Amino acid sequence: ISFGGSVALEWCLIQDPLNKPSKFQALTDGLVLIGATHATPPNHKALNEIQRMAIELDPTWGTLSPSAAKQGLSIARSLATVAHRGAAALDSQQMDEPNNWPDTRNSRCASYLRHTTNKFLQKFDAYAWWNLMQCGESHDVCRGREGSV
Repeated sequence: ISFGGSVALEWCLIQDPLNKPSKFQALTDGLVLIGATHATPPNHKALNEIQRMAIELDPTWGTLSPSAAKQGLSIARSLATVAHRGAAALDSQQMDEPNNWPDTRNSRCASYLRHTTNKFLQKFDAYAWWNLMQCGESHDVCRGREGSV
């Protein structure tokens, strides 16, 4: 589920208390949302919990350092990448030539995971990612709105 999609969905639903056009209306007119849902489904909550467990198992989790829990975050992000991309995409884009590699750790898929994870680690620390997952899970456009959305 896209964090950006969740924000965009909220923007679509914001209404001015005086029924004037919302300041977000110009941004959301004609918007087509893909990868957004009204609330986080249980399977995504489960994947997020596994990611949090990996982060929290890192022995440096809880230390006051921007590099804390980097190994745990690396595992968490690799799991999220596999879940997000899905089997079909990985099979079609990361398939190795038969018997073309002696070590599975040097496969195209392993190389892809390490590359995307390293890029991610340059942008996020474990504390930021842990909290973003919490925020994403708590998203529910029906909460606090009367009637159906």
